Amino acid sequence: MLAAAGSASAQPAKPDRLEGQRPANAPVAASAPPAGPGAAAAAAPKVEASAAPAAASPPAPSPELHGPEASLRYLIEEIEIQGNTRTRRRVVEHFVPFHRGDVLDVDDPALELTRYRLLGTGFFRDVQLSLRKGSARGRVILVIEVTERNTLVVTDLAMGLSADTD
Repeated sequence: MLAAAGSASAQPAKPDRLEGQRPANAPVAASAPPAGPGAAAAAAPKVEASAAPAAASPPAPSPELHGPEASLRYLIEEIEIQGNTRTRRRVVEHFVPFHRGDVLDVDDPALELTRYRLLGTGFFRDVQLSLRKGSARGRVILVIEVTERNTLVVTDLAMGLSADTD
């Protein structure tokens, strides 16, 4: 009997749950606030300290905000232009206010304005802006797909016939 108890203590016990987790059948107890005026101040720096490293990391979707004030912000890793065969890349880039390394808010009205600027040039029949996943979390590739039209656009054509009655 004694040998069995000794061998059981030599083997590490298998935990049925991970460290720091409560068992499924354990009641959830509300934690009491710390006592004393200095205890509340001591707990506050822990919250602020965890918020500081988040600011140093690259911009990523904000999980804290929900509802109408929530917005997704990404770092533009690259701008890719597709569909331009006759129009040079720099002509398209001239009308795009975003550059590599900028922070892009997906709710920014400048995205839609960029689309209208490119359509307003008369060089393109259709312009679509989309985001593609970048190399790391919080980074995206801004894809601008253009469909070119003929550069000769006739807006008004008038024809007439005249006769000289002498």
